[in-house]
Amino acid sequence: MSKPYYLLEFSVSACRFIVEINDLEVLNLAIEDGMSSMLPLNHGIFKSGNQKVKITLDSLNEGVFHLEPSTGFKIIEYSSGHTLEFKNDIKAFTPDFKDNGKKHSYEAQTNFNAIMPYEIASWAEGVNLTDINKLEERLAHFYATVKSLFKRKEYDKIREVFSKKENNIASMMYLDQEQSEARLNSIFQDMENGFEFDDSIVAIPYFLKNGKVVSFRNPLGSPAIKLVNAELGEEIYVELNVMMDKSKMIFEVI
Repeated sequence: MSKPYYLLEFSVSACRFIVEINDLEVLNLAIEDGMSSMLPLNHGIFKSGNQKVKITLDSLNEGVFHLEPSTGFKIIEYSSGHTLEFKNDIKAFTPDFKDNGKKHSYEAQTNFNAIMPYEIASWAEGVNLTDINKLEERLAHFYATVKSLFKRKEYDKIREVFSKKENNIASMMYLDQEQSEARLNSIFQDMENGFEFDDSIVAIPYFLKNGKVVSFRNPLGSPAIKLVNAELGEEIYVELNVMMDKSKMIFEVI
């Protein structure tokens, strides 16, 4: 069975770097200097067909923002197995300037076709959150619950809250049970070794453009679940994106 694995190869400098695939934000990162790396795209691909990628580069301040000559993007296909095997360069693309009236910004958009061996219910099956009564109050309660689980190190309950996300990622990234469980186990191990929940974070529910997903962020745009090890001077961020399933009418982490 073919197991395609798609990556975004990128090189960016001094900007806020935002990547969306199929209208789901998969990266929002402030890059102070330069960064060249690759980002997995599979965890935004829910089924075969046309896949939409959008990249936004915003200035980090009110000054003029100019692209570096090296700024560029490429979608690459690998085959997943015991190791990743290169298959194809899908396409390369570059951003164009967009003046949104508030800050200097650049955008790049492209599409590509993917044939996947799975089909997963996506955020599109969720409720339009803006139609929910007492939404702000319910979101605050949900975040407080998750925050409390991390502070009390209730690992089994954290795993339960993140089960839908982890099951989806296991399918999208072709992980076996041991590999899937290792994702959260690694965080739990860090928490046992000195990483504590950063209680100073102000969590802001940030609506993604589809209106059916809320991402909890701090005022700078980073995930609101932050673990810190003061002795090592290191930080771990945990993405907390939620939707409401139509059949259950409760928040679920995706």
